[in-house]
Amino acid sequence: MYKKKYFWIVGIITGFFSGLLIFLLLIVLTFLLGNSFSLLYIVLYLAPIFAMGFACVRLRERYLDGMLEFSIGFRLSVLTGFVSALVMSLMIYYVFTFLLLPSLHHRVTILESELLASNPDQTMAQIKENKYLIQQILTPFSMALYYFIVNVFLMPLFATIIAIFAKRRNRYIDDL
Repeated sequence: MYKKKYFWIVGIITGFFSGLLIFLLLIVLTFLLGNSFSLLYIVLYLAPIFAMGFACVRLRERYLDGMLEFSIGFRLSVLTGFVSALVMSLMIYYVFTFLLLPSLHHRVTILESELLASNPDQTMAQIKENKYLIQQILTPFSMALYYFIVNVFLMPLFATIIAIFAKRRNRYIDDL
């Protein structure tokens, strides 16, 4: 039987580094895609499933002798996903508040101009309202909060999938 400290160590360390890697992926996508919207941003929401799976396999193979129960896999996946979402959100808030705020303002300007170009016959009240909404959505705090909330809502689904497939028992031919 494993000790609970291994469970926490694997979950927290894997979650921490996956959060950093997902944040790095966000920064790379932001600068490579020219500050416009792309469907490639979906990768940011699907990436935690790999870290959750890695944590379960790591715990199973290193500390559990190849046997992982569903409940342990589910809890470990939830822990890893929560730590990953928390680290990613904190990094988004910190970096976009203190380091990349001009880049964020540039992105707001691009989105406002795209909005005006897509529908040129808007009234001034509609234009002001849309600009206000874009500015509110693209603040560092709201971006961090949105990424955290979406990741937390996807976490139980991912954890269930990982716990089902990470469960494995050693089977020997002599046991038949």
